[in-house]
Amino acid sequence: MIIILLAITFQLRAQVPNDDIENRILLEFNAPHQSKTNGCTVQPKCVDESLTGKCIEYHNDQWFTFNSGNYPKLYINIMQQSCRDLKGVQLVVLKGEPCQVETYEILTCVSLATQDDIYIEMDSLDKNQDYLINVDGYLHDFCAFQIEVSPNANGLPLARSLNLTTNSFQKDHLIRITWELPDTLQHKIVGFEVFRRLEAEFRSEFFREVALSSNAYGDIQKSYFFEDSITPNKDYFYRLTARQNDGKLLLIDNYQFHYHDIPGKPKFIRSVNIPLEPVKNKESVTIIIYDYQTMNVIGSEVLSYKRKDPPFINYKTYQAIQNKIDKIAVKVINNSTKSTREYTYELWDD
Repeated sequence: MIIILLAITFQLRAQVPNDDIENRILLEFNAPHQSKTNGCTVQPKCVDESLTGKCIEYHNDQWFTFNSGNYPKLYINIMQQSCRDLKGVQLVVLKGEPCQVETYEILTCVSLATQDDIYIEMDSLDKNQDYLINVDGYLHDFCAFQIEVSPNANGLPLARSLNLTTNSFQKDHLIRITWELPDTLQHKIVGFEVFRRLEAEFRSEFFREVALSSNAYGDIQKSYFFEDSITPNKDYFYRLTARQNDGKLLLIDNYQFHYHDIPGKPKFIRSVNIPLEPVKNKESVTIIIYDYQTMNVIGSEVLSYKRKDPPFINYKTYQAIQNKIDKIAVKVINNSTKSTREYTYELWDD
């Protein structure tokens, strides 16, 4: 049985040769391959949207393959993304025979929603097993990208992979992040690295290293901190990571800060009106709400429009505000006509 990996991405021009599964490209270990999703088409017989649901909207996919050899664990590294709509990548893992959708079994389906260099860990691989990777445009975006299969992780992990006690503080333009290193990890972690991105930037960049330190008796210090000064009226995003002694980065947590240079706290908008038009009587509409910065889904609703209804839906923002989300993206899909409209809303008003 061949295990199928669907990895979903995004931009450039002209169809790549591996558009169809029959022409998939073999990825050798530690040999990055440059590709693009523009011009690619979907092979309907080789995908099953009923299995992936809202996780994927097949649009411009392409195929790769690799053999696991003697490695029980490998990494798929997605690097140097350059995306038209900046939406990042999405990874789906399937198990089954190629193009025999009745044999497919989803192992994982994860939205990356970032242009950072990201690694996906593939564990418990079968020995000398052939795998397929399918790369597609997330939410109809287009990307140039590099893809690599390697025994080594390259880039940042997708999700939190190290559970440490952390806290974050802000006083005006000064921010501070603190964390504790438990005794059980003191000989597994060689240091910490902070990555930073401003709102107008496309990806996170290495910003600062926080080295391990010891006291006069040679004992490794348990408490650490990071400080920065931020510019008013700009959003700052930080990724706090720890580097293992094998070189792999582990994500401790993500942080977002914003400093308003006006007196008092910003006033959050408690609700927004999301347009449903164009929509006709008895047509079905799907509304999906995303965190604008991470593109993680924070809410969704399917409704049947009636002529007497207002041409909008009033969305209460309290859930987003409680989760410290200050900007949302909205996708409105007419399920009858398949037309789609997208909107963004700031949730604070200064």
